[in-house]
Amino acid sequence: MKYLLEVCLIAITLTLSGMPPVAAQSVSSDALPTLRKGISVELPRTTSAVSVPEADKEDALVVTIKRDGSAYLGTNPIGIAELAEKSKDALSTRAEKNVYLKADAHSAYASVIGVLDFLHSAGIEGVTLLTVQSEEPAPGTLTPPKGLAMRIVSTRTVERSSNLY
Repeated sequence: MKYLLEVCLIAITLTLSGMPPVAAQSVSSDALPTLRKGISVELPRTTSAVSVPEADKEDALVVTIKRDGSAYLGTNPIGIAELAEKSKDALSTRAEKNVYLKADAHSAYASVIGVLDFLHSAGIEGVTLLTVQSEEPAPGTLTPPKGLAMRIVSTRTVERSSNLY
């Protein structure tokens, strides 16, 4: 009964807000789509993001920054100072060495840079910034997460690149 009440409240909220649901969802060809657990934020809108269904996998490493600057590793609250070590530990057992950063569109730029700095100090170079596409999906359509892939480079990489010019 409690679950039904939560579902109804979410449906009413989404209907009244007039915004399409932007939660990451996974789609499998042999199973019904399921809603992935996560921390809800208002993602920034982009026009050139690409589909990143890997971000919706159960073992994807998602770091979330909420509007107030608080950070989460998966669905667990985490201090930004702890982020480097915990992210490095989490990625050590995974085949994919990428972190998906889900930052609220209204979070402070300094919060995002702080997280990127700690990820870089952990040796993590692959980060995908999760976003929302500007176009609206058809009602009832499940869409994979979208994002902009980026690489965090070290000064050694920059020095080697500058020698090429």
